[in-house]
Amino acid sequence: MNETEKLMLRFLQSDATLPGKQFVCKHLGTIATKNSVPVLKEMLKNESTADLAIPVLERISDPIAGKTMMNYLKKSEKKTKVAIINSLGACRYDKAVKLLAKLVYDSDPMISGSSISALGSIGTNEAAEILKTATSNSPVT
Repeated sequence: MNETEKLMLRFLQSDATLPGKQFVCKHLGTIATKNSVPVLKEMLKNESTADLAIPVLERISDPIAGKTMMNYLKKSEKKTKVAIINSLGACRYDKAVKLLAKLVYDSDPMISGSSISALGSIGTNEAAEILKTATSNSPVT
C-alpha cells in the first residue's frame, strides 16, 4: 500500500464530512488495492457511505473486493443492493452468478432487472443459461 492510499483511508475513517469522503473516494478508486477493502467494507455498513465505497470496490481487481460486495448484498437495503448488483456486473465478477441467479426472480423489479443486467454483463456460459431459463419462464406481454 502506498502512502497516498494510506492517507486516503485514514481520512475515510475520520469524522470528515460526507462531501469530503465523496471526493476522496472518487480519487481512491484510481489507486485502491486490496488493502483498501477493510475500510471500504466498514463503509458498506452505513447507507450514507455505501454508495461511496461500492464504485471503489468495483475498481479493485482482487477477488476480495467482489467477495466483500457479495457478502453485503444480502444485508443491504434496496438502493445499496441495486448498486452492488450493478457493480458485480460491471466488474464481471463471475463468482456472483449463483447469487444473482436467485435475485432474477426477486419481487422487486429494480433488483430483478439489475440482476438480469449484471448476469448479461458477466457473460459466462452459466450466466447465459440462467438468463435463457429466466426468459423462457417469463410471461409474454
